[in-house]
Amino acid sequence: MRGKIGVVGFYGYGNFGDEWMLAVMRLLAPDIEFVPFARRESKWEIDESVDALIIGGGDLLIPIPAVGQSYFSNQFLETNKPIIVFGVGIPLTCGYLYEGIEVLNSFLSHPAVKGVWFRSPFDFLAAQFIFHEEVLAKSYVTWDVTYTYPCEPPQTWDTSAAAVCLAPRLRSVWSPERTAQLEENLAKLGYTTIHYIILGWGDIGKEDLVFTKKMISSSERVIVETDGVDDTLAKLSSYDLIVTCKFHGIIAAALLRRRAKVLSLDNKFLYASLAISGLSWDDFILKSSDGGFELVSFERGDYLKVAPSIPNEVASSFKKALNLLF
Repeated sequence: MRGKIGVVGFYGYGNFGDEWMLAVMRLLAPDIEFVPFARRESKWEIDESVDALIIGGGDLLIPIPAVGQSYFSNQFLETNKPIIVFGVGIPLTCGYLYEGIEVLNSFLSHPAVKGVWFRSPFDFLAAQFIFHEEVLAKSYVTWDVTYTYPCEPPQTWDTSAAAVCLAPRLRSVWSPERTAQLEENLAKLGYTTIHYIILGWGDIGKEDLVFTKKMISSSERVIVETDGVDDTLAKLSSYDLIVTCKFHGIIAAALLRRRAKVLSLDNKFLYASLAISGLSWDDFILKSSDGGFELVSFERGDYLKVAPSIPNEVASSFKKALNLLF
């Protein structure tokens, strides 16, 4: 299969998850040229030489901003190129605006959109309640493509070291006091070394770095910056435990056979429990309490690994999706 596909997503900003997904697409289909589209001043710069388009990866199906959701712009429909939407999720922690849902239904119902792949059974189930029959008729279930990344974890690592990945998405529930509490819990578990890993580079990395510095009370703590997918995975592989508010931090932990703890209330981590063995409810350490949130105590947990069937399922789904474009 040969061709040239335009890719629509949050690419070019150093976002670990999206850049990792793009890297995996290129691994799964080496004969296809994947061209990320840039967006400037509310307009997408579309390469007209592409044969088709992929919109996807991440929580792109978010109804609240969908009235002006740029990922589902009529610009893409006007290219008259076949389109697939691959590996997207529906965050259940957000409210839904009727107008936004209708915008999404209108776009996804268009004949140019050949199929929509939701990245978990939970997302597929949620879709049954908000999308029209025309959309559901071409909807499928898959998993995040990064589960297929050929990651070879080293045989040795520092079992007394923990990596913590913070990001501005925690701003409404996190504080330096919570960071100190987290460090206390980690110390009780025997993690004598605690480093803060920036899961991103470029613009995203700068935002995460600023937030992380604000959340750390001690100037002695080490902040580790990363540069690219392989560098990020290599640095994460040095630690026994990965504490993260970012979804792809959990996938990295599973591919690296590491322990992990979740700093998030987002449902995408819940369906990760189905794809990752060893991840349990006790690993979700930020929990609601009396209208607020608290950081609960936790144990060491199991080493994670990706369920054996997942990589093949993802690769097969991605191949079927590409076949609809050519």
